[in-house]
Amino acid sequence: MESSSWRAVGNQLLLLLCLVLCGSSSSAALGRTRMIQKIHKEGVGGSWLSHKLEQYECNSLLNPSRNPVKVETYISPPIVFEPGDAKNKYFHIQAPKGHLGLRNFVAEIVDSHGVSVPLHEVYLHHWFLFEYAVPKNQSVENTQTLLRSLTAKEGKKNNLGSHLIGHGLMKRRKTHELADIGDDQIFKLLNTFGKGAETRRTETRLPAPFALELAPPSQIPMGYESVWILNVHGLDTRGAVDRMGCTECRCDLYNATTDEEGDPLPEGYLGGFHCCTDGRKCAVKEGFNGPERALYLKSSWEYVDWDECVVPLDFFGIDITNKLHGFGGNLIEFTVEGCGDADPNSEACVDTQDTTVSAPIGGRVVYVVSHLHATVLDATLWGEDGRVICRTLPIYGHGTEAGDENGYVVGVVSCYPPAGSPQGWITQGEELHYQVKYSKVGGPHTGLMGIVGVKIAKDEAPLAI
Repeated sequence: MESSSWRAVGNQLLLLLCLVLCGSSSSAALGRTRMIQKIHKEGVGGSWLSHKLEQYECNSLLNPSRNPVKVETYISPPIVFEPGDAKNKYFHIQAPKGHLGLRNFVAEIVDSHGVSVPLHEVYLHHWFLFEYAVPKNQSVENTQTLLRSLTAKEGKKNNLGSHLIGHGLMKRRKTHELADIGDDQIFKLLNTFGKGAETRRTETRLPAPFALELAPPSQIPMGYESVWILNVHGLDTRGAVDRMGCTECRCDLYNATTDEEGDPLPEGYLGGFHCCTDGRKCAVKEGFNGPERALYLKSSWEYVDWDECVVPLDFFGIDITNKLHGFGGNLIEFTVEGCGDADPNSEACVDTQDTTVSAPIGGRVVYVVSHLHATVLDATLWGEDGRVICRTLPIYGHGTEAGDENGYVVGVVSCYPPAGSPQGWITQGEELHYQVKYSKVGGPHTGLMGIVGVKIAKDEAPLAI
């Protein structure tokens, strides 16, 4: 048979295969038509055929009817607050099971009736989630050992370290590397992510086909299983003498002269995490009596089952306080001085922090967002050539309801750089410039942060025909 006849037969078989793969529903009509037109135009080419069928199969699987997004909601164990209390707790929590792709995660503080608690009552300093691999043998005991290790009075090593890990400032461990965390037990950190007071109104949904890979089989050693640890740091400011001062962890308001390990605070340390650790109490107005109450972190997980069409994301973070490397340091917080009688709208009342880092990984930029505190004005990430990769502006509240609390950063604008755009790609080793601006008005302001997290697809799968 001549080659042209073989091509004709091949085209007919491919058309039949297309009908099977594409389905017969009206929703599949456009994709089917596009593939048929392509077949007639280009014929049966081996590489083209396998490539396009793979693309179409992935597009079909990403259709919600083929690989639906599932949603599960969980409530944490209770955290009991009295007015002025600082609580920083770790819990072993329930989470979706299996090899999954996390598309979105939403969290907030609620009361025993599930009602949202506003930031001016309990300020959510941060929440972090850590996925660990632990030995299956006596897994309950091993998880408790892990919890004890994380809650030990080792603030310089663990508490500020949780900020580093949670915001992507410490990279995920390689498959063969395990973390030795106390009591001679070996655990492995698989995933971590978190937010602060901005959690309610910061968009975190990842676009299909991208996802954070949960319980990756290649990362879990034989004889191990995945467990999740939740860290919640909340500050009850009901009746506070200085509510915003309490949220900035001002040492004088917490009557703190030592850190969480009992060591004297560094000279000139006015405020920050070391002064609002678990068990401390911020000054409350004389005569104020507020009830003790149990609060919870409510979390919603949106995920898909993992398959060959889901594209995993890697990530890194840049800490504005680390002037040498941009990530991996142990500063995290900084203080902004006041500007006295200067015009509050002048440059004299703006504090500008800058840092530069060589990108540790490269690829398509899928999602970027900053973690910022109240009084922030702007946060911008530039590429080596001066292009703006993302400008993550704060969203301030103007009311009293949860999610719109006046004067608080209730959200941060996140970025989804368009595919194919200059800002949508970072090259490994590229010099990235990160800048954060805070207002000095009403200063000094303590415990401030500027951390940008970048999620990247290093090896992007075919997305469209």
